[in-house]
Amino acid sequence: MKKLAQFLLFLSCTSYALDQSMATKAAVNKELITRCGTNNCRGPRGHKGNRGPRGQRGDRGPRGRRPRSGLNELFLNANMMTGINTEGGLLEPTLFFPYGPDFATASVNGWELQPDIFEGVRYTVGANFDVPIDLDVTQPVTVVLHFLVPQAESSGNQAKIQLQADYKNSNQELGILPPATGFADTQVSPDFTIIQPVTPPNLEQISVSIPLDTSKITGDWAIFQIKRIDPAVNEYSSAIYLSTISVQYSRL
Repeated sequence: MKKLAQFLLFLSCTSYALDQSMATKAAVNKELITRCGTNNCRGPRGHKGNRGPRGQRGDRGPRGRRPRSGLNELFLNANMMTGINTEGGLLEPTLFFPYGPDFATASVNGWELQPDIFEGVRYTVGANFDVPIDLDVTQPVTVVLHFLVPQAESSGNQAKIQLQADYKNSNQELGILPPATGFADTQVSPDFTIIQPVTPPNLEQISVSIPLDTSKITGDWAIFQIKRIDPAVNEYSSAIYLSTISVQYSRL
């Protein structure tokens, strides 16, 4: 009997403890539901684990090519030049009307360049302009002269051009008397062939290229002086007419 009583007492205590545990758990659940809703409250975040090793870097795509600066051009037409057109010294270019009557069509014009005719006096054409700010002096610079040739009585068929250039910055003196030093660069063209148009009043257009010495381009203001000089043989005896000047260069 004594053992039975002890066993019953043990069961009673165990039941009571179980009831108390379940009651405590229910109370905790009720509190969680009250504070967090039907989802349990999230506990504090644990420590971040060690970072894994970095994966290999993917292949680098092709690098885009830097665009080239490319070529550029400064051009001067006959109206932007100066020179002597006739024996009377008229400072204007000669007008031609190859597309029809002079009262009905636009003219094209050019400055007269004669061969050596008056005991060494030559017709000379000039042009002054600003040196382009994007001109790259480490690359070639070429002057292309465009000439107009009318039909004319003449002998010979060869011509040659001399181009002189000077470049100045602010507060620098220009001219031929000291302290000025004259032209900085003198270049000549190859001998070239003059071809006349078949039918007047048509004109023949001839282009002549002359490279410049870029080491001489040291200023932001420039002047060109252009004239005919003697070719090796068979000089063309009539005038040719300078219509435009193209300065072709690479951009910075």
